[in-house]
Amino acid sequence: MSLEKEQELIGEKPGEVPTVEPGEYCNGKRTNRSHEGQTRFVGYCKNPAGKGTDHLGEGRCKYHGGCSTGAPEGNQNRTTHGLHADPENYYQSLEPEQKQFVRETAATIEDRIRSNTGDVDYLDRRLAMRIAIELHIVSRASDYVMNVSGLVETITTEHGSHERKTALLGEIRKRDKAIIQMLKDVGVLNDPDSQKASALEQ
Repeated sequence: MSLEKEQELIGEKPGEVPTVEPGEYCNGKRTNRSHEGQTRFVGYCKNPAGKGTDHLGEGRCKYHGGCSTGAPEGNQNRTTHGLHADPENYYQSLEPEQKQFVRETAATIEDRIRSNTGDVDYLDRRLAMRIAIELHIVSRASDYVMNVSGLVETITTEHGSHERKTALLGEIRKRDKAIIQMLKDVGVLNDPDSQKASALEQ
């Protein structure tokens, strides 16, 4: 697969984007989660091959399935999908562009709170930031499932083997429900359009 078509693929679903083997760069699929909850391809990873792993110079970087050499002190993001990370330490471990994405998402949530309640206080800002971090964690975990672990895992026992949906999907769904509840708690989903959409989902 040639990287020449990368720009044409931006905005596509990750599963519809060809996988590119690592070379000089990691070339893992980078994704973002939209405010509508859709995960979309935003380009191939330009980190040096093996960045943050014990195989620097070859293979995927630590964000796209490479094996990490160890997390910085205080970082609880022990797995590449991030679902078990402490949110505060998770945010601190992000690259600058990812921190910027989280801050922009938090600002958007604050704007929604302000438009629905007329005001944003300190607690609203803290909650908006927490929700934005949680959204990033879910986006990263979804990317990991789509591009690294796969939607199905093979379970082998002494009686044979069978396939089942990867366990991470259940954790991602639980996290999604928790995020929706947090958004309701801060009043982001109190506008008529959001309430109509919620009613249709039930």
